[in-house]
Amino acid sequence: MGDASNMLLTKLWSEIEKPIKESPSLYTLNVLRLDENALVLETHAQEGGMIGLGLFVMCLAIAFIPAMFWVSRDDFLNTKVIGAMHGGEWLLYWVILIFETVTGLAAAFGLAPYLLYRGLIQSAPSPIICDRRAGKIYGSHKGKPVELDWKQVKLVLTQGILLAGGVQRFYNLVFFQPEKPETWSGKGNHRGKGIVVTAGQPWGWQLCGAIAEFIRCYMEEPPKDAAARLPAVAPGPKEAGWVTRWLDRGPYNEFTEVDGRMERLRERNGWPELGVWKSLFLTAQAPAFGINLLQVHARRVVKLPAAWWPKLAEGPNPYNVVEARPGDVELRRTAAKRVMVLLLSCISIGCAWWAWVFVVAIRNL
Repeated sequence: MGDASNMLLTKLWSEIEKPIKESPSLYTLNVLRLDENALVLETHAQEGGMIGLGLFVMCLAIAFIPAMFWVSRDDFLNTKVIGAMHGGEWLLYWVILIFETVTGLAAAFGLAPYLLYRGLIQSAPSPIICDRRAGKIYGSHKGKPVELDWKQVKLVLTQGILLAGGVQRFYNLVFFQPEKPETWSGKGNHRGKGIVVTAGQPWGWQLCGAIAEFIRCYMEEPPKDAAARLPAVAPGPKEAGWVTRWLDRGPYNEFTEVDGRMERLRERNGWPELGVWKSLFLTAQAPAFGINLLQVHARRVVKLPAAWWPKLAEGPNPYNVVEARPGDVELRRTAAKRVMVLLLSCISIGCAWWAWVFVVAIRNL
């Protein structure tokens, strides 16, 4: 299981240079476990408001692109206009018309359904298991479990370009094990196995470099040496899955800092960190965050084989792990209920407002 190549590197990627300059940090990743046997991370690689917005746009494409062509068919095929054309003008018109029609319908019935399948139906990425003793990295890609040999893993930054109010570049951290290590050159096309560790980071290579350095330090350095360099982490207490989904995934996770979140919940007596401005933004972007909630609560997660989960380490933990306090489970349950009510209220109001806007716009066409 997990032996087949599942990833192809082509363009817009580069290998992270070693030694890594950034200080180790996990930033937006949640630590589920950290001991001498395993580091387990929740990555949220296919979740977020931007991904939700993209999937919402895909829903609009499926509905509106065919409708646009149907409503405009008489304008496109206006015999008087076409009859007045001559020679090259007539040929250019038909080339452009056919190109736009094929491209639009391919987007509506090909690309959009594929992306919706990847983002809403296909199983969500599993947590990533870093098995220090076995030298293995376990995770998933495209809905299937993947096993990597750490000694053969290349730390890779892939890049994407988003055209929204200008050209924006974002970065993805990928652990890639080439199919043919002997031909690895750090450039060009390579096929192999891979796991996306974190995706869509507009802050650039520094954030991805810091995450890569945290994992590299854990995997390669003795626990006492690594513990001196790695920052403190606070794995969540054992609790019901719905609490974790509301607090550590989805919109609330995106709008609050991971570091110190539990301490802030204690200080606020379980009241969420969503003030007026964040609530208004959630309401304004309701369709995107509504899809984000659907991703978190409706998608299945890839289940990794039981044999891939290392047993818990015995004895004192050498790493700087902040243990849960008595009462944290109940506090987080209370906070999750409040977050649930607030998010559902904002998103319901926002979706109702956007539905009203669409109805008014359609009536005025």
